[in-house]
Amino acid sequence: MDPMMDEARNAATQGRSFSEIEELPPMQEVYIAPPPNPDPEISPTSAPQASAYAAKASEKPRMQPRQVARQAVTEIKKTPPKLFMYSIGAAVCLMLAVTVGIMLHNHSQEADENTGSAVSRAGASSGTAGKRSSISDAAAQTTDNVEASSPVHAVVPERIEAESGPVTVTPRYNKRKAKVTPTPSAVIPGQLTINSTPEGAQVRIDGRTDPSWVTPYNLPGLAPGQHSVSVSKAGYAAENRTIDVASASKSFLVVQLAQITATAAVTSTPSGAAVFVDGKDSGRLTPAQIPVDRPGNHTFLVRKQGYSEEFTTANLQAGQTYHFAPTLRVLGNTGEIKTAGKFKKIFGGGGETSGMGTVSVKTQPKGAQIAVNRRVVDKNSPVEFYLNPGAYVVDITLSGYKPIHRVVNVEKGNKFAMDETLERQ
Repeated sequence: MDPMMDEARNAATQGRSFSEIEELPPMQEVYIAPPPNPDPEISPTSAPQASAYAAKASEKPRMQPRQVARQAVTEIKKTPPKLFMYSIGAAVCLMLAVTVGIMLHNHSQEADENTGSAVSRAGASSGTAGKRSSISDAAAQTTDNVEASSPVHAVVPERIEAESGPVTVTPRYNKRKAKVTPTPSAVIPGQLTINSTPEGAQVRIDGRTDPSWVTPYNLPGLAPGQHSVSVSKAGYAAENRTIDVASASKSFLVVQLAQITATAAVTSTPSGAAVFVDGKDSGRLTPAQIPVDRPGNHTFLVRKQGYSEEFTTANLQAGQTYHFAPTLRVLGNTGEIKTAGKFKKIFGGGGETSGMGTVSVKTQPKGAQIAVNRRVVDKNSPVEFYLNPGAYVVDITLSGYKPIHRVVNVEKGNKFAMDETLERQ
């Protein structure tokens, strides 16, 4: 019997059964030695290269971002405000200084580049000339060597000599563009048209005039610029203007002439009398300065209550001043006007009319109304009445005829006769 089997039997009899085993025992590995490797051939190679991967540096401990932010805020709060402001100011100044330095550096670099480019161009031209001269010298030396070594006549190239002239370097930034002188344009004269109200005024331009220069007037060929224009007319105030005439344009000038009026200086004794001009009340009392727009004949009348009226007729011209200064007479009393009847004419007035004067008024046609000092006489023309001595204003009116206005001076015992022919209106 095999002893191995016997040992297994003994072990089986002595140990536990398979069902009683809770965990199998670990299996043992059987090691089998590998066959020996053949000796590697030694090749003349370089030394073994170092590993491509280096050992990793020891990692630093990481800090949480929140912790870092808190530490930064704490440090900022600890910083004094003045120091903080100083730091900001210093940073701003530093930035400005750096900016200015960069700008200056760029400017100087551009200037150097411009100058260098000009110099390089000049150097290139001179270098080219030098190369040409060196090539010609080398060619000459080669020719000499060939002639010395061989008696054969060789073709000698012509020597090229570079013309070396003066080199002028002009930086580009120093160039200035020549100013272009503008060509003066041709002067085209202008045109001036002058008109006035009223028309027919004489025109004077820059002190020159002509009898034909009467408004409305058009003056062509007037030089551009300012010109003085004067417009005048008899009876009107002259007007002076300065007008600017443009080249190749048409200018217009319209002048309103103011009429020169005559003046009537009216005074009276006593003063305070109403002044009438051409039968119309002027609304002024003496003494008064009354303008008269229209030249020619005009009638001036001065009237005051209780005094005789005074009037005159004058021919006035433009710009003339006419003086009228009448002395007013006290009017007689019209309270005792007495008409003369047939019996009084035959037998006389008797004692009632003694010391009075007689006024006789006849008109053609008859029937005109008679008023003495604005008091109407009882009878129409023809009529005869008695008045006390003095001055009286007699008005004769008839419908359809022009009125007649007279001033009479009645004297004691005398007779004043009026024989008037009325004119139709």
